[in-house]
Amino acid sequence: MAEVLAPRIDPLSRFIEGRGMQFCAAGESLVDGMPAFSFDAPLDVTDASQNFVVAGLGWWQSDASVELLGEWRRVLEIGGRVAVLVDSQDVAVAVAARWLESECRLCMDRPEQVDGTVWLISGTRNCELTLRRLFSAIGAEVARADRPEAWRSEFFFDLAGAFLQAGEGQKAAECFAVVLASDAESLEARVGLALTSQSEWNEARTILSEVLNIDPGNSLATEWLDLCGQHAPSPQSDDPAVLTPSRPCRR
Repeated sequence: MAEVLAPRIDPLSRFIEGRGMQFCAAGESLVDGMPAFSFDAPLDVTDASQNFVVAGLGWWQSDASVELLGEWRRVLEIGGRVAVLVDSQDVAVAVAARWLESECRLCMDRPEQVDGTVWLISGTRNCELTLRRLFSAIGAEVARADRPEAWRSEFFFDLAGAFLQAGEGQKAAECFAVVLASDAESLEARVGLALTSQSEWNEARTILSEVLNIDPGNSLATEWLDLCGQHAPSPQSDDPAVLTPSRPCRR
């Protein structure tokens, strides 16, 4: 086992500074003295509280890889670092790097070959750069000569997403409101508005409940409604498990 782990430890050691987390296959450990999390373990960690995340081989193949990268993005502070190992026999290094960049909102370093088919992929949590790229893409869309009739709503929806990523909830809410003013039935904008209402958990619960009344299969609304349930008391009802919308649902 020591021979297997040896090439994985050295390339990751330079990223280990401050508060951080390591993820690896069950029974393995990359860093002595640090708790090791499995790739599918639930995390009870404060948002933006970690300086680094390192992960050994196997994170790409985890059944919970999408959720895992979302959690890394959540727990990393701005300027925090991610460093992971991939085997080019399992996945193209460029594909893994692009996915990590997209899901964790990272400014990526150049991939490094560690040993044979093992590569190191790393990046820094950088909201400013992410926003620049988003605004560039939004600007290119607005400049299109053949832009669709609903371009204004699409523009404000994209802008709201950019503000959400930057942590500007109030600005995001204003953009989602513009979308809803022209398309009151937009479920995506209503879910987005709920995401900006995290300080008002009951308000968010109401919005998400209305969305699920219309689209019971909306996975994002379901996920956030569960989160709201952990933070907000149940609204008044004969059955406390029932969520009662404050206004009629539009179809």
